[in-house]
Amino acid sequence: MTVSHSESAINDNAALMNMQLLINLIPGLKWRKKLKINWKRVATTSLFGFAFVGPVGHFWYESLDRFIRSRLVLRPNSLRFVGAKVALDGVIFGPLDLLVFFSYMGFASGKSVPQIKEDLKRDFVPALILEGVVFYLGLSSKRMHPWKQWLVSLLSGKEKPASS
Repeated sequence: MTVSHSESAINDNAALMNMQLLINLIPGLKWRKKLKINWKRVATTSLFGFAFVGPVGHFWYESLDRFIRSRLVLRPNSLRFVGAKVALDGVIFGPLDLLVFFSYMGFASGKSVPQIKEDLKRDFVPALILEGVVFYLGLSSKRMHPWKQWLVSLLSGKEKPASS
């Protein structure tokens, strides 16, 4: 069964929300009382995931797959296919997603258009750089997630059996 990017985004968002809930339920944690979940922010970011990242991301990745197969004539799951997909996604959809997210969060928090423009001028480029660094570090720490091991093995051309 293949999981689409929209399903993955929904699953990741649900997992983060569940982790926040579980942390509050663990008795004996000294910092548990200090941790306050901003439910309005959780709802606002979740709505962004459901309304934008899920549907738009789904069609983006479907279209990107078709474009790479038909226009760039690359074999799916090959090193070049994955590399082209990651590069195009990072150059085109990454900045667009970040721009829409910052704008949406600004409007959701009651900011005016000039305030949002000022926030974008200040925060957009550093956030885009940080996004790239976090992505690179995420790929380099493959011990944490099985999908990272699969991706590294795919890029190296050797499929490794999944460990349970």
